[in-house]
Formats: sequence, C-alpha cells, structure tokens
Amino acid sequence: MISDLAPFVDYSACGFSASIGGLVALFEIYCDESESESDSSVTIAGWAADINRLATLSIEWKNVLAQYQVSFFHTKTFKNRQSRMYRHLSKQDRQGLLDALLGLINQYASHGQSVQLSKKLYHRLTTKEFRTRHGSPYATCLGICTWKVGFRITNGLTAEQELSVFLEDGHANATESIWYLQRYKELSASTTGYDEVWGKENSPIRDSPLKIGAIGLGSKRSMPALQAADILAYCSGCVMRNPKDDFAAPILNALSAPDIRFYQIDAGDLNAMTSRLAKEDASEVRIQHTRRAQKHRLKELGITFRELPDGIEVEIPEDEVEAKEVRRLLGH
Repeated sequence: MISDLAPFVDYSACGFSASIGGLVALFEIYCDESESESDSSVTIAGWAADINRLATLSIEWKNVLAQYQVSFFHTKTFKNRQSRMYRHLSKQDRQGLLDALLGLINQYASHGQSVQLSKKLYHRLTTKEFRTRHGSPYATCLGICTWKVGFRITNGLTAEQELSVFLEDGHANATESIWYLQRYKELSASTTGYDEVWGKENSPIRDSPLKIGAIGLGSKRSMPALQAADILAYCSGCVMRNPKDDFAAPILNALSAPDIRFYQIDAGDLNAMTSRLAKEDASEVRIQHTRRAQKHRLKELGITFRELPDGIEVEIPEDEVEAKEVRRLLGH
C-alpha cells in the first residue's frame, strides 16, 4: 500500500551523499580581522540535524533564493546594503529573504553551536611546540565545537551516536582542522576482538560514545546548510564582540527554535587544556617507547599483530607458552 511507503526525501540539493545517514553537523569559520591580526578572534559555528531534515532544508533554501533571484546567501555581504548581489532587492524584499531563511533554520535545525577564541590569547598561552602538535586556534575551535554538539546528541555521553562533520573549504586552516578531527575518528573507532594494549591517557577516546562518521570540506554554493552555518558564525562572532550589534543581535534573537549554545574559550580553559595535553604528551612518549619494544619482541616471536592509532592489536596464539609470553608482554 502507498501509505506504508517511507516518505521520499530529495538529497540532490544538500551537497553530500545520503549514504552517510544519521546526524550531520556543518560548521563555518568566521575570523574577525577588524583589528590587527594578533588581536583577531576565531569563531566556528554551525548546525546539526538529521540528514533528512538538512536535505529538506537545502531544497527549500534553494527555492527561497530562486524566488528572490539570489545565487547564494553570504551574511557579511548581505549586511552591506551596497552589495551588488542584493542591490536588486527592495528593503522589504531584503527583509523577506532574511526572514524566510531564518524560518527554515528554525524549522529544520536541531542543535546550534558557536565557539570563539582569541588568537592573541591562544598564542600567548601556548608554545610553538604545542601548536605544532595540537594545532591552530581554528583546530581547537572545531574540536571543541564538535565535542559540545557531541555531548548533547549522546545525552551527556550516555548513549552512542555517530556524527558526520563538514566544514567550509577555502580557509587556510580548514584542511588542518579537519585533519585533527580525522585523528579523533581513528582513535574512537571500534576494534576487533583481539587483545589490545594502549596508553591509559588515550583509551578514554576509544571508549567515548561519540563516534565520527563522514568528514569533509564543502562550499557554500554546493551546500546550502553551510550558508545557514555562515549566518550563525558571522552573527555570533559580531555579538560576542559587541552584544548590541544592531545587525547581528536581532538575527540571533530571531533564531528561537534550535537549541543554540554559545561558548567563549578563556584563559582558564586554555590553561586547563594545555596542562592536560602536556601530561598526555609525556605519557605518549613513554607509551611509544614501550610499544616499540613490544613490536620488536612480537616480530621475534612471529606473532600476528596490527598497529592501531592508540595501541597494538594482537591475535593470541593457541600455544600456551607463546600465549603466556604475549600476555606478559602486553601487561595482561
């Protein structure tokens, strides 16, 4: 019967494959360069929702743009009343366009998250060696933004959930930021039934209920949901700098339906983060030293093993003597 069929969802406009399924987050980078580079701030913000909701948002978003004869929506450009992209619109039509797009976000987005970090503060409280190992302010913001969304969708880390993440391409640090997210994905991936050994500092990541699905970069033109993320990134960046911003504040006030959280990383957060990661780095040095010795001995014994991002996966031999030696080697 027709009534028993699942509703048809058109994924053609969303810019990513329907095969990723589940929950998807799309984040946008906004960097406030209004002052000197050393004083600028980084904001990463965006929306998370079920892929079907984002697919429907994308179709309707494109329909709204077509209605107002706009190729795509860019918030900072829209703010400029002299912009050639929107010059053909009357004041009433400009407001109509904005209201329609905000209405779609209210209707289809489930979670909104914005994270901001001062570049000057980050560079003052971290060393060059730390930034080489753990990334730029952009990577830090993306990691925290993803984690905060993940904390909510896993009900406070009590239920396993997979989240796919897309970030706008084109920014100098976008690829680097995605690389660190890929690293988390590898560390949190499920393993086979082999006995394992891993460093105590790293193992909680594998046990985390937040799993990362697809990871990618996209453009605003091909992903309408990134245009929606751009609204949140630009406006939250403006309001964090000036709470009374007469353009951005009303827009954020109009986004009443999604659960939006704003977070500004301060000195206390950075000090806690650098202290924790310094301990993990020291532990990692010890772990790698032990792991090299373990691999060398396993090769001598002719034992099958596979190196993981945070440990060694070992197939325990049937021979009791060899099995005892392997368990001793791995600390079992």
